[in-house]
Amino acid sequence: MNEDFRFETLQWRSVMRSDIEVPSDSPLRVILDCSFTANEREPGRTPSDRSALVAGVTQAREGDGVNEFTLIDVSSDRWKGIALADAALDFCLKLGVKDLQVERIPGTELLKDTLALRAKERGMEPLTVRLFNPCVIKNAKNSRIMRLQTLFNAKPPAIRIRYGTFVEMLMEEVEDFVPCVGNRGRQINILDACALCAGFR
Repeated sequence: MNEDFRFETLQWRSVMRSDIEVPSDSPLRVILDCSFTANEREPGRTPSDRSALVAGVTQAREGDGVNEFTLIDVSSDRWKGIALADAALDFCLKLGVKDLQVERIPGTELLKDTLALRAKERGMEPLTVRLFNPCVIKNAKNSRIMRLQTLFNAKPPAIRIRYGTFVEMLMEEVEDFVPCVGNRGRQINILDACALCAGFR
């Protein structure tokens, strides 16, 4: 792992546009990278990771056929208890998505049941929740986040970002990202969810 790696923030901002339209029949993918604790930053205490919801789509680009990843929307916070399930339902409802992919960690089976219960209580159609197992070998998370750089290395870049209110939170993670074990309290869950959404497992 290259511990000297850093993202170039100007590259990220250069692919942001507010006029990106996604066809209604596009295979939109929603990833939930969840954290089941919600501790805020306090003196002498490491804060919990934020949970992150990311929506995106990968499609062959017109002209050269390169697979291009479009980041559509992001929501991230330290949602406590049942608020995590409600946030996921709200995010999918806003986008008209009925399929949610969740990284499998201890507790996700309970989350899956909670999503079904809350959808029923709210009179919503239940989501199809798919649990997946990403690579968990040492430094796997850092490695897949760093693979996002390959999208920027394409000519032209094989990534687009639809500008939204989430951008500054995303850019905080981009600017702070340092590949290291444990990440020393840095928030990287949005970046990790983006990498997973782009197909890097």
